[in-house]
Amino acid sequence: MDILQIIIIPGYCVSKGIAGQELQGFPSMTFHLANGADLVVDAGGLFYQADQNSFCLSIQPQVQPNFPSIIGITAQQDYNVAFDLDERNIYFQGIDCEVLDD
Repeated sequence: MDILQIIIIPGYCVSKGIAGQELQGFPSMTFHLANGADLVVDAGGLFYQADQNSFCLSIQPQVQPNFPSIIGITAQQDYNVAFDLDERNIYFQGIDCEVLDD
């Protein structure tokens, strides 16, 4: 993988190119959450195509201290997400969304 061209914009990290081409072989990231829940996110969930020639990291810094972190829909694609409100747990189950297109 070649080194990505990065453009620094305060609060954002933008790279030139097409994400699907530039990020081939890019490693996944695992979010380790409370009570043993793990969410594995690949490059498709970590980055989005901002325009024709640039893509951005989908993860943004917290706006204020002590604000909750938000895991967006791009990171949750290809997962069933379950919440146990009584026990305050979250569960992730990987799914093949191609099967659901029928």
